[in-house]
Amino acid sequence: MARFTPKVLRLLSVYLADVVIRDIDALFGDNDIRLGPEQPDPSDPSERRERMRRYLATLDLSNPGDHAKLVAVYSDVMQDIGERAKHGGDYYDLMPLKTRWLNTLAGAGFEVDPWSFVVTDRSRPAISIRFSAEALAALSDPAVIQVVNVKGD
Repeated sequence: MARFTPKVLRLLSVYLADVVIRDIDALFGDNDIRLGPEQPDPSDPSERRERMRRYLATLDLSNPGDHAKLVAVYSDVMQDIGERAKHGGDYYDLMPLKTRWLNTLAGAGFEVDPWSFVVTDRSRPAISIRFSAEALAALSDPAVIQVVNVKGD
């Protein structure tokens, strides 16, 4: 099972130290993560890392939906790093960064597609689907509900 270890979280923290705040807001906002209350850390006064802590404070990573949202954040960053490394003039400058991300994510149990750089956690479904009692009661034929094996087992 993939886990957001301190090392994995630090990976994002270090990366975001060089990202403008409006782009940090867009990264989390695009993945439906809201900004939480201030999270000061006297040992780390970085405004950008504090911004990340504010977003992370709103997540419960034991919740599959919140876990999936943060996986999507890592996926967006990994795709940016991977694509810039493939096509940009700074290819050699990005290789150590790309390698560190790939190795750290793989070590924590995440999978990174070698072509698209999409990050996934195959041990969990991408989204959690729930139906209200009213929606289930409205079904004329319960057989229309299908269970899909997302793990490929």
